[in-house]
Amino acid sequence: MPKTVIRLGVPPFLNTLPLITALEYETDLSVFEILQSPPSALCPLMESGDIDISLLPAADIFERPGLRILKGVCISSFGKVGSVAVFSKKPIAEIQTVAVDSGSSSSAMMLRIALEIFHGTSPEYKKREYGKDFFSGVDAGLVIGNTGLTLSSAPPEGFPFVFDLGEVWTKKTGLPFVYAVFAARSGFDPFDAPEALIAAKKRGLEMANEIARRGAGELNIGADICLDYITNKIKYDLGGAEIEGMLKFGELAARLKQSPAEVSINFYERTRTE
Repeated sequence: MPKTVIRLGVPPFLNTLPLITALEYETDLSVFEILQSPPSALCPLMESGDIDISLLPAADIFERPGLRILKGVCISSFGKVGSVAVFSKKPIAEIQTVAVDSGSSSSAMMLRIALEIFHGTSPEYKKREYGKDFFSGVDAGLVIGNTGLTLSSAPPEGFPFVFDLGEVWTKKTGLPFVYAVFAARSGFDPFDAPEALIAAKKRGLEMANEIARRGAGELNIGADICLDYITNKIKYDLGGAEIEGMLKFGELAARLKQSPAEVSINFYERTRTE
């Protein structure tokens, strides 16, 4: 019987490589066609049927209850993450205008939570694509992913304050922050995909040194920075603390949106007749 080909959407970030690098070796499980796109574009691709499973921003999960979360894998941090940061001219409580990377979704909402709920401010947000004018005319800028990791090593001139949002979140809540989880689109049966993704995660982390060297070459930063990032700062297991962190994020996001505060997570449960 031919294997199912699953179209898997992921952001083009270093932190996804431990999850996808080994997929080509998982020959006993489903076959994956990997499609890369910015975080904010992945959910629309699922809704159009162009992707079957995606590593989706946590913010999208609560807005689309039809999505089913696959157990066991996520991208999260407990404390400093190193790749989701606000670079500012001013202390965080004094920020009045902030540029927001247009590719962000969960991070953009976490920024609002950090500024509006944790620090009681009401800044103006300017969504922009990252480029040479990104920091023009604003007090601060939120940068994510590979660019955020690179800038954290060498902040832009004139922006001496660096606020790591993973660190801000954990200090205020005592919980991990979950940036993304694997989810299946409505009407699609993932079948053995959860097992394949868990196996690929394990194998990918065993390849961490190789992945770090690859990341260093692509991002022009030290391999030690990349290795520390994918083995210490980023966490890949979706457990009870991570689920609690997701639910807390959903509650705070709902407060900002003035929507019902009750949030829940719909997990995929495999049913199979042998």
